[in-house]
Parts: sequence; structure tokens; C-alpha cells
Amino acid sequence: MPAFPDPYTNPHLKPPGALKSLCDVLEMRAAEPMQEELRFNTFHELFSSVDAADVMEVGCGTGAVSRSVSMFPNVASVVGIDPSPIFIQRAKELGKNMKKIRFEEGLGTVLPADDASLDVVIFWTVLIHVPIGEIGPMLAEARRVLKPGGRIVLADNDLAGWSCSNGPFDPLAAPLAWYVHEHIAEPALARSFPARLTAAGFAAGELCIRTIVDTTADSFGYKHVVSRAIQAYNMAGVVGDKMCTAMLGEAERRVDKGTFFMVLPYAVCIGTKEG
Repeated sequence: MPAFPDPYTNPHLKPPGALKSLCDVLEMRAAEPMQEELRFNTFHELFSSVDAADVMEVGCGTGAVSRSVSMFPNVASVVGIDPSPIFIQRAKELGKNMKKIRFEEGLGTVLPADDASLDVVIFWTVLIHVPIGEIGPMLAEARRVLKPGGRIVLADNDLAGWSCSNGPFDPLAAPLAWYVHEHIAEPALARSFPARLTAAGFAAGELCIRTIVDTTADSFGYKHVVSRAIQAYNMAGVVGDKMCTAMLGEAERRVDKGTFFMVLPYAVCIGTKEG
């Protein structure tokens, strides 16, 4: 069990102020061009092979993925669900002019849909934040609401592959490794998606690893991964203030010199409900 709770686990139990800040982070990450490309590459072929698809996104957060999905012409409707009323409020505000979408509070273990009523169910950067014991029930619930031949999309961070290191003794590697270990119960979870889908009764497709590399000071990888990991390292007392300042300074220096990078692999696996 991680010593420091993942801020995205059980978001409905977090203080409103913290969630409003997370709303901004979710939208910032979603707006990055490489994130947009990742979503397009994942969904383009999928939605080209269906007609008038009814879609549900589980753990929709502020609704960025749902909004992207609704832009595909072969998508008839999108329902985004999330347990956090603050996330849902922001999602409704951002999607208010999009007729195909609706958002509502809900849990992944009790989906608000009839049996065999949906064509696609999406879990996008969600399961890595879910308690391990709830993943099986969530996949079973997705299978319940999918039509025969319906598709389930699992896409998540492969945190076991995160790296900002430029050598074997890189000073920024330690806080990043510590951060993953302390916050995430199973960093390599995404690599098990095919096996988990098979166990849940789906025909699992190929596991694809798609890599995003953040290099700038305004990127998610710099602001909310590397810098955040260094600050958390300091707050936990692993290093003192002087070392924290030096590490942040080194990250900033690399940005200025054009040598900073944060490798963020994403694993995608699409399953099919047979029968």
C-alpha cells in the first residue's frame, strides 16, 4: 500500500479546494497536442468501424475524453460518469454546448446503464487510480452493459516506464522513482490489461505502448510529474530544503538548455464482448 495516497483515488472524498486544482491539471494535460494525438489515434479506427455508437466513459473527470469522442461522426451519444460532483460540474460546464454528451455522478462498479445497451465503454487513465480489488468488478460491470460485439477501451499510464533520467546516477531519478512507489499501488498495472480483460470474459486485443515525451516548462511532465515529485520528496522529509531547491533548479536548467525530457508511456488495450 502506498504511503502517500494517490490524489486521484476516490476523488469524491477529497476536499473541494483540492479537486478544483485537479480539474485544472486534468484540462491542462488533455489540451497538450501529444495527448490529443494519442486520443485521436486510439479512437479513429475504432469509431470508423461502428455506426451510431452509444458510448460511456467511466471516470470521466472533467470530460475531456468524452468531448473528444463526441466529435467523431459515427458516435451517437456519450455519457460520462464520475463519482466526484465537482468533476461532473466542471464537465457539464465545459460540455454545455455539445448536444451528444451528458454527464452524471456514478460509480464504475454500478454503471447507470441497462444490460447490453452500449457499444463502447472507455476507461481512460482511470484504473491506475482504482483500488486493485475494484478493477475486476468494474470490468465485469462494463461487460454487463455492453452489447454483444461491443468494445471496451483501457488506456492508462504505464508508470513503470516513467523516466526523466539522462544517466545511471541522474539526481532527478530518485524523487521520481520514490513518488511512483509511494503513490501508486501497482505501477505496471497497464501491462496486465490483456490478461485482466481475458479474465473478465473479453476477447483481448493487442497491448499497444504509445509514448509521450514532455520537454517544456509548461508541460504536464515538467509541472505535475517531475517538479511535483521533487516537492513531495522534500515534504516527506527524504531530502532537505536545500537539496529540493537544487533539484528544482537542475530541472529548470535542463528546460533552459533544451535537455529536459519526461517520458510518459501510455498502454492501450481494446477488448471485445463476444457472444
